[in-house]
Amino acid sequence: MTQKRGPVAAMLLAASAGQSSVTISPLLVGSIGQAFDSELFGAAAVALEIGGMAVAAAFLVVMGRLERLRPLFLGAIVLILIGNGLSMLATTPPVMLVARLLAGLGEGAVMAALGSAATRTPGSAALFAMFFVSGAATGAVLTQVLPPLSEGLGVPGLFIAQAVLAAVALAVLLPARSMPDFRPASQNEKAEPETGSGAVRVLLGVGALYAGNVALWTFLERIAVSHDWSMEAGGRLIGMAAVVGIVSGGLASKGLDRIPLLRVLMLALPTMAILSLTATNAGTDVAFASAVLGHNALLLWVAPAHLALLAIIDPSGRAGALAIVPITIGSFVGVASSMALTPTWGYGVIGVVGAVFFVVAVGLSVPVAMGVHGSLNARRDSTLKR
Repeated sequence: MTQKRGPVAAMLLAASAGQSSVTISPLLVGSIGQAFDSELFGAAAVALEIGGMAVAAAFLVVMGRLERLRPLFLGAIVLILIGNGLSMLATTPPVMLVARLLAGLGEGAVMAALGSAATRTPGSAALFAMFFVSGAATGAVLTQVLPPLSEGLGVPGLFIAQAVLAAVALAVLLPARSMPDFRPASQNEKAEPETGSGAVRVLLGVGALYAGNVALWTFLERIAVSHDWSMEAGGRLIGMAAVVGIVSGGLASKGLDRIPLLRVLMLALPTMAILSLTATNAGTDVAFASAVLGHNALLLWVAPAHLALLAIIDPSGRAGALAIVPITIGSFVGVASSMALTPTWGYGVIGVVGAVFFVVAVGLSVPVAMGVHGSLNARRDSTLKR
């Protein structure tokens, strides 16, 4: 990639700020709920924030507000700062709801801008992988930092680290006068009907991917307990999975530009379905731990591969900007599905839920990848013949 380091660093910090609440949402639900004596309120506050993310991204795409990326990044990060700052001061439920909505709108705008910018940047697959790595690393750090902060400072402690992260991203972005090798969308880049249909199917595939992932990941600690692990051991496994994901994402940032996306999706998605079933129905501790670690390693390849596929079929950046919408909706559907089924069927059913969603993602995304792969090969052959 040929991007200047300053803007890329700012974009990665913005990615961390934009994904921070999603990565620690279980912690936010419990802590906000405890502070306001209602777990339901904690869930509502986080749901409003995630809903704000989806609304902001959809609004920016529909209204065509993705051309001037630097002002958009700046405004979005300021919103995140205001939302987290107001959350630290919130003493009543309405103020907390407004604060989390503002943070969610900023986070959604950041993720839409990132999706659009990466799509229109050389080496987009590597940049997408780096975005996911930054999110995974942020989640790994925050899950260790926030519990002692919230224990010592109460609710304000939850949002200090997020506010600081947004402030650092703002400080790095302000001196960066231009975004990296970014080319505005032109009229001839508008998706043809077939391409638009392919983008929709891949976006639905992204939703299915995250539904399957979150269905498993949200309940991982409780699944570990169902395998007779202690809560502490389950927490350590989650930490190990985060580290494995970060390393795997780093490898993906180098490998996705070299390995065909079709091959990644065809191999990784069915494997994730098998690992999901193994994680919840494993007969041994080794099989359980291996399935969890393997699942997270593959996620950091499959997620950026989907967005890289969107960048190929819709170079205007609109589809990439919309990716946060199916991610948030899919995450909600995954959690809701597991919550609805586990009281009757136990935690073993979560593996089935995850596997079903991953198979759906295969059916949605792989045929599009096959078409793109064939088109790229045909174009290459035509160029060689000339």
